[in-house]
Amino acid sequence: MCSMFGNTTQIRSIFVIPISLLLIIVSNFLGHIWPPTSILLSPVLIPIVVLRILRVSNLRGADKIVVISIFVALNDFLIRLYAGGDHDSQGNGIVILAFLVGAGISLVLVVRYLLRYYGKSLRSFSVLIICIILLSCYFVTCRTFGMSWIESPSSSLESAKKSGKYLGDLTVHGNLQTDKAWYEKTVRINHERPIKHREITDQITYILEVSSDELNEERRYIIPNGSTGYYWLNKRVEFRLDKEFEEVKMVLTDADDIKIKTDSVM
Repeated sequence: MCSMFGNTTQIRSIFVIPISLLLIIVSNFLGHIWPPTSILLSPVLIPIVVLRILRVSNLRGADKIVVISIFVALNDFLIRLYAGGDHDSQGNGIVILAFLVGAGISLVLVVRYLLRYYGKSLRSFSVLIICIILLSCYFVTCRTFGMSWIESPSSSLESAKKSGKYLGDLTVHGNLQTDKAWYEKTVRINHERPIKHREITDQITYILEVSSDELNEERRYIIPNGSTGYYWLNKRVEFRLDKEFEEVKMVLTDADDIKIKTDSVM
């Protein structure tokens, strides 16, 4: 009887890690088909996997910590790589929250396990600290993995020229005084794959630094080529269009149409 019980325990110990890995893969497969299933399951699934590894696996304490850390990172990586739905900033925030909740609960479970079975074992806690550092490095490096977004326009004309995004100056005709005006390439940051890279889009970004004398609380504008509504006139006006126009019309609520002409240097 004892032999049968021992064999059962040994079998469970052997299969607990493959089964845990299978659960993570299945969860992310479901997340790909029915988003955001894997994201919502993550804070529950990861602690369950951690508990099973801690209680059933016959690995040493330090080895269990390493395996758990790999599974926590792997689940997050698969969510970012494979989960369906829109990978925008809001979705990324939910993914980050799910990761932090799952990792936080796992950390509590691991610390309780170590204190109970290993006391203040220097080796086990050293491995735990190393794994926390590695997970932190993974989080910092991959927190935007799965996303792509438009890079912020240049903060100044000088920085636009220095970065290579500058395309030319803008000449403004009409009742609007500007300090500087230029147009530049629109850059997208693509982190949908493990290696982040910058890519030039087909859109053009137009930037006008409006003179302070032109600003008041009532002035608004619209860009008929690309806008769908009026915007408040601020110190800095930025808008993107799908292509480069030789002339862009800007309509102010209290003035005649403003004509913005490009002066290409390409």
